[in-house]
Amino acid sequence: MPKKSTNVITKGPFLFGLAMLISGSVGLLVRLIDLSPINIVFFRCVFGALTLGIYILVFKKSAMRIPRSDLLPILGCGFVLVANWIFLFAAFKQTSITVAVSIYYLAPVFVTLYGLFFLNQTGTKLIILGIFLAFFGAALVSGITIEDILSLNILGASYAFLAAVFYAALILLSKNVKYTDSAMTSLVQTTVGALILSFFANFEIEFADLNWGLVVAIGAVHTALLYILFFHGIRSSPILLVVLLGFIDPLFAILLDRFILGSQISSIQLLGVVCIITALALKAFSENKTEQLTE
Repeated sequence: MPKKSTNVITKGPFLFGLAMLISGSVGLLVRLIDLSPINIVFFRCVFGALTLGIYILVFKKSAMRIPRSDLLPILGCGFVLVANWIFLFAAFKQTSITVAVSIYYLAPVFVTLYGLFFLNQTGTKLIILGIFLAFFGAALVSGITIEDILSLNILGASYAFLAAVFYAALILLSKNVKYTDSAMTSLVQTTVGALILSFFANFEIEFADLNWGLVVAIGAVHTALLYILFFHGIRSSPILLVVLLGFIDPLFAILLDRFILGSQISSIQLLGVVCIITALALKAFSENKTEQLTE
């Protein structure tokens, strides 16, 4: 196998998987920051943009150029990224986090179906089975019950559904950003997010009472670093593999919740963890290589 092909197959998925690990710890910080969801996202964008701007000016001045062919997809990603965050947090306000997260993880299924029907993706039956098994596992990990489904808040469910649609759009649009450095891509998108959310953020807060360490961390690490890894990893990773690796996020989140915050894992949630791990194992043992899943 050519050396270049091997690098594409391993490096991209590794970076994307690392991004999903970081993403899985976002909820832990959000629970510790005493701000409204909109304000958290606003500061996330602000400090993410500042971190990325400093990084580019000091270490990557050559990355400041954006080819014309990448400009529209980058701006599109910025819009859908902010829309994704807004609708997800709106869903959390209207319905339970359990229901919202369960619906939100329809996003990888949307990407899978879109890739199979519109992008002529070819994947082994094991990989496709693994994706749906991982979605089922994510729903179980969230702790959703029959009572949650029967008492469904339509507005909240609709917001979660829209958040899932925008997350799926982010994954698909990101594949069209081919030549711009991932740090510059993230800088444009966080700047767009900060500008949009500045109209909705509440500035009548006690800034002296904020835990600025956590606020800066959610911007510098959980936004700047996360999306450098996300956009760098996703452009050289097969779509179906990206979908599968995306389920590392809820898996890591539930483990952090258990071992750091002391929450108990029910037998249903444990079954969900097993489903996600099994789905990743199905990918590892699939007969065909990930070259078959390239864009």
